[in-house]
Amino acid sequence: MTSSPWVDVWKNVECDSTLDSLVEIRSVQVNIHSQSAYEIAHWFSSNASKIFLCDAQNRSVLRSMLAFGRTHAITNFLDAAHFDRQLMTEYPWGSSSTAPLGITGLSGLGKTSLIEAFVRLVVQRRRTVDTELARNLPVQGLWHATLRDTASISDVLEQFLIGNSLTDERLGGEQTFVKPCTTARRLPKQLKKIVRFKSYRNGVAAICLDELQFGSRGDAFAWITNLMLQLIGFGPVVFFSTNYSLLHKFYGGSHEVRRRLLSNIVEMHPYADVSSDWLRFIVELMRILPNQWGFEAENIAEQVLRFSGGIRDNLVALLKGALVIAGSRRPGSVVSVKDIEQSYLSSNYSARRDDVETLLSKERLRQRKDLFSPLVSRKWMDGSALDGQSVFELPRAQPVEAESIDSAYIKRQRVLDAIQDEQTQKNSCAERQSTADKRPRGVRSVVVPLRPPTRAKSLADVVSDAADLIKK
Repeated sequence: MTSSPWVDVWKNVECDSTLDSLVEIRSVQVNIHSQSAYEIAHWFSSNASKIFLCDAQNRSVLRSMLAFGRTHAITNFLDAAHFDRQLMTEYPWGSSSTAPLGITGLSGLGKTSLIEAFVRLVVQRRRTVDTELARNLPVQGLWHATLRDTASISDVLEQFLIGNSLTDERLGGEQTFVKPCTTARRLPKQLKKIVRFKSYRNGVAAICLDELQFGSRGDAFAWITNLMLQLIGFGPVVFFSTNYSLLHKFYGGSHEVRRRLLSNIVEMHPYADVSSDWLRFIVELMRILPNQWGFEAENIAEQVLRFSGGIRDNLVALLKGALVIAGSRRPGSVVSVKDIEQSYLSSNYSARRDDVETLLSKERLRQRKDLFSPLVSRKWMDGSALDGQSVFELPRAQPVEAESIDSAYIKRQRVLDAIQDEQTQKNSCAERQSTADKRPRGVRSVVVPLRPPTRAKSLADVVSDAADLIKK
């Protein structure tokens, strides 16, 4: 199949170094002349939060997202002639929908940063295309929206459509989309029509939805579910990131919700050991304030891995606390290994410390759905795994051999027979109770004893009785 502008946006990047150069955000060295430990720590954390380094796990997820988008673009944008024909129909994307791709994992692993990196990658490839119907049509590739500070589905869609005009004779000529004054869960039919048309016209093969955790409490879960089901019905494939808490609620929902929303889930894990990617991230953090550290990255790599649980945000908070402790001891002091240990035991790090220690305890992890993945094998929770395993060492579900059809049928039939017998007994009891209830009030039931059955007479008895009658 020949390439097209709509498909080229989703072209894969085979070289790791090329992919890294397109999406990474490196650290910026900060020269601070302040003597305040808190100001130095603030500058460090604000710059560290912007860093994005592409490791092996991030590359794998990014390439999976590119493959999803490329497959969807190939299916719906065959060529310019096909594009023109579909654009003039009421449902340019057709009637079928594509299951979304979800990214999940512990909080602080960088799921939001990964979504933003993916958006940067696709945005760099945007272009225009000429067809028989129009010239300089944009090929945007994707739309990106966040659920932060949103109160309705219209608030999400306005991030795509507000302030943009479109020309469509079927919609009555030139129109400018304005924010609809509605908070209803059901979108207006006209708005759905605009979204379908404009997403196809602009070559939007994917929608990236971020910050779903803002809808993981209370009745907001129903709103999130409704939003996701409506988005996958518009046409573009949906990419979303979520935490374990919301994923547990999805798995506790109906079969239809699980089948439509959880068919493609990618799970991200913390760093499990002192790898080259982990060392590279520590070095990148230390480059922000190169004169504030009294050690090399290799000397603390294993210790901070244990203190942070391999979670990036925890490492940033750990080093930030160490900067405060070192600066409070004496202005201008460099951070030592002892300062990192005190930062781990400090009150500012207590919440994160509790999470890290919970991840290492199976008994405590049972009570924390925000830390326990619903994708982990049930055998681990039943006690087959040893205590002390971290969340990124948990065994995954393994395929099991299916039982024979005959054996499964026999077991199923036994269960059905047992249920039928139990139901028969219940019906019999109900009939007896119903008969007793139909008796007139005040009338007692009288039990009449049965006479013992008479013994059948023998032939000799019959002859004797006949002789007695003759004599009489």
